[in-house]
Amino acid sequence: MQSALGDVLFAFVEKDHLWLNPAYHLQKAWWSVVLDRKRLHHQGALEYGQALCAAYLQAYPEEEHRVGQRQILSVLLRALDTVG
Repeated sequence: MQSALGDVLFAFVEKDHLWLNPAYHLQKAWWSVVLDRKRLHHQGALEYGQALCAAYLQAYPEEEHRVGQRQILSVLLRALDTVG
């Protein structure tokens, strides 16, 4: 399952990886992280999503100004919502 914010931000989960692209239409600069399903289950999607959002912004600090932390978190949560 995938989650998108127009052409601005795109995320999807594949097996145990969360993939996020800050400029999906360019098909480059993919950021991925191995999902910690135990942590996700224990903390819940919001808290875990906030941690992933912080990690993403550490890698791409300019994205907070371009897209905004709330929008990034929203896309991440929608992608995490697909994790069973």
